[in-house]
Formats: sequence, structure tokens, C-alpha cells
Amino acid sequence: MSVAGVEWTGAQQVSLFLQSGGLGLLFGVAFDVLEGVQPLVRRRRSVRWLLDILFGLLAAFVTFFVALGKMDGVLHPLLFGGILLGMGVEHIGIGRLVQRLTLLLCRVVARTVRLLNAAGGAATGFLYRIFRPKQPFWNLKFWKCQKSQKKSLFFSKKA
Repeated sequence: MSVAGVEWTGAQQVSLFLQSGGLGLLFGVAFDVLEGVQPLVRRRRSVRWLLDILFGLLAAFVTFFVALGKMDGVLHPLLFGGILLGMGVEHIGIGRLVQRLTLLLCRVVARTVRLLNAAGGAATGFLYRIFRPKQPFWNLKFWKCQKSQKKSLFFSKKA
């Protein structure tokens, strides 16, 4: 088959089709990971749009560079057909499992961070109670000034 002056044998075409199918599988996994993360962004449309745009740009760049490297810069229908087939197989096969595992992993990470944050706060409070100074000099002077002002106001009203 000749496309733009490039001759590929049947074995090369099958190999390129299978490689692009593997690329489609990777794209499908990446898309399902993003879909698994999206429930954690509190259903903000702007964040979802941004993630979808970033995925589209990443897929376009990777497809372009694979076409440059493997297919001599030719955007052949075999490339796009293999990618679509790979993404479809991934979506039908393990797509839901990848989404659930991603969501589970994100929840575990979030709970771990919350637990470490709470433990860090408790440890900080404990250390503050142990090592805080009994009465710093600026605190002592401040309270003396405040007490003397209260007494003077008290006596001035009664007089």
C-alpha cells in the first residue's frame, strides 16, 4: 500500500495497526483515570472542561509524535483506526474497573492526608503545651498595664 510515497508491506501494516491499538489502550486508561478523578472535583464544569481539553491536547500531541516516529510523518487511517479500536476495547473491557480503582485510590490518599493533618495538628498542640514559655516578659507587662487601667476606670466612676 502506498500513501504519500511510503511503501508498507502487509506485516508492517499489521504491526503499525497493533501498535496504534496499544496506544489507544493507553489513551483509554488515561481517559478513565481522568473520569475517575472527576467526581472528586465537586462537579465543577470548568474543571471538567479543563481536564477534557488537556486530555485532548495530550492525545493529539502523542498521536502526532507517534505518526512522526513510526509512520514517517504520515497520518494514515491505520493509526486512527487502531487508536479508536484500542480505546473501544479498553472502555468495554476494563474501563469501569480503572475508574473505580482510581476513585478508590484518590479517596485513600485524601483520607490519609486528612489523618496526617489531624495527627500533625494534635502533635503540634501537644508540643506547644510542653514547650511554651510560662510567662513571657511582654505578656506580663501587657497584663499589668491592662489591670492598672481597669482599676483606674473603676475608681474614677465611683468617685
